[in-house]
Amino acid sequence: MDPGERRSDWWFWSELGRRMGYGNYYPWADEEQAINHLLGPTGITLEDLKASPNGLFYGQAKYRKYEEKGFRTPSGKVELYSTIMANAGYDPLPAYQEPTESPSARPNWQKRTHWF
Repeated sequence: MDPGERRSDWWFWSELGRRMGYGNYYPWADEEQAINHLLGPTGITLEDLKASPNGLFYGQAKYRKYEEKGFRTPSGKVELYSTIMANAGYDPLPAYQEPTESPSARPNWQKRTHWF
């Protein structure tokens, strides 16, 4: 490699992975194949992006979807009490906790009156 040439981050990590025996996680021959694989579900290719440097519109923005389908929660409603958190063994209600590095949490801290 000539001075001033560089390799991409993808090349570095894929080569490292291959040399460590994790080549099955990097089945693509080059970075463009990997990007096209990731873009696959969108129906957009890297060539489409290169041809449209100002960007592409993907889908149509839809607002207030919750009015038709509800929210993505078990009840379909806004939940302050999270059944998902409760089932995972966590507190199901949000609660405020004072930061550990604050004057309220450490009343013995002295206020600085000057910095020099």
